[in-house]
Amino acid sequence: MPDAVVLTIDRPIAAADVAALWQRVQRAVEDRGSDLLVCDVSAIGRADVGAVGALARLALIAGRNHCRVELGQVPAGLRALLTLTGLDEFLPCAAGSGIESRR
Repeated sequence: MPDAVVLTIDRPIAAADVAALWQRVQRAVEDRGSDLLVCDVSAIGRADVGAVGALARLALIAGRNHCRVELGQVPAGLRALLTLTGLDEFLPCAAGSGIESRR
């Protein structure tokens, strides 16, 4: 199985950033034949609904391209928003990220 592609998100993101983020990783995903994109969100800054929406959009675009998204290094505020919005299952956290999806 090919290695996951890791995208470090090191600043706050919004819906307008999603297309550029996907362009940044698309070639790496295709070149490696990977079906997994791990977004390191440890430095995302202040988590808000806009960031959650942007991550969800990124996951939708990735899914259309036969790639799944997992979140790594999830800060507590983002973790809480994922749970509150019910997106914690749609945006699962990578193993060892300190958060597990609801069952």
